[in-house]
Amino acid sequence: GRDSLNGKPSKSEDVLLLPSEVEQMNIRAALVVLSSCDSGRGMVRADGIIGMGRAFLLAGAQSVLTTLWRIPDESAGMFMQFFYQYLVDGLGTTHALQKATMSVRCFRKYSQ
Repeated sequence: GRDSLNGKPSKSEDVLLLPSEVEQMNIRAALVVLSSCDSGRGMVRADGIIGMGRAFLLAGAQSVLTTLWRIPDESAGMFMQFFYQYLVDGLGTTHALQKATMSVRCFRKYSQ
């Protein structure tokens, strides 16, 4: 169960979410963002990549944003702040992704 004081899982609780569990959910979302490193990776099969991104699509998400590589926490956090702000400002997902990428690249240490 959960610790009643802080809502965190107890040591005995399973906290690993598996793609097979996600597939069984009914997710009504226009966009699911999996912002962890390598979140778009999975096992390659004849019918595509089997992983978390596909699981969310099978569960009903209209689109899923994942990463295919490791990203430093600082730049990933900055990217997500820009991305969500552009979505709030009314940009579509594709345009918000492009603009967030350009915004992060404006910082000298991420310009390459």
